[in-house]
Amino acid sequence: MPSRTKSDGQTKLDVRATTAPSQPQAAPASIAEGSLNRVLELCARRLGLEHVGKVIERLKVGDREVQSQFRLELAREAAVRLSSLDRNIKAVYMAEYDAMPEDLAFAEQDWNTPVNLIVWVTRKTAALNAAAAALDRALIESYEEQIGPDHPAYLVDVQIVDDHDVTNRKGYGAMLTSIHMPPLEIWRDR
Repeated sequence: MPSRTKSDGQTKLDVRATTAPSQPQAAPASIAEGSLNRVLELCARRLGLEHVGKVIERLKVGDREVQSQFRLELAREAAVRLSSLDRNIKAVYMAEYDAMPEDLAFAEQDWNTPVNLIVWVTRKTAALNAAAAALDRALIESYEEQIGPDHPAYLVDVQIVDDHDVTNRKGYGAMLTSIHMPPLEIWRDR
C-alpha cells in the first residue's frame, strides 16, 4: 500500500510510479482507453486478488476495501491522464468533501459518489474543462461495459483551481490548505 506523510499541513501519498507519460497530447477518448483496465489491474495486484474479475465481483457486492482501493486508483489514473493532456497542471488532489467527518469516523461513506479531484493549474482553460468532462464520459462508458450500469452520474468530478484561488483561499483553492480535512495529493509536476 502506498505510504502517506504529512508536511506543511497537507497529506501526501507516495506515488512515484504514477508520473505522467511523456507522449504527445492526444484526444481524451484515446487517453482514457485502457484506463479502467489499469485501475482494475492495480486494484487486483494491491489487494492480492487473482484477477480483475475478483475486483469486479467485490465491487458489485459493495466490498469497502475494494471500493476504497478502486477510488484511489481511479483518482491516480485520472490525474495521470489529465496531466498528459495539459502542461499547466501543477498538482492533483483527491478530496472527500461529500462525507461529513462523523460519517468518515463511522465508515459510512457513500461509495456511489464520484471521485472528487482538485486540479491546481497555473492558468485555467476551457480546454482542460472539456478534457476532464471527456475523460469522465469515456471512463463511464468503460465502467458500464466492464462493471455495469450502477454508477454515479460522474465517476470523476474535477474542480480546477489556479494560483489566485489557492493564495486567496477562494472556493476549492481553500481546501488545499485546510487544516481540518486536507485533500490527499496524488500527483505533482516534478
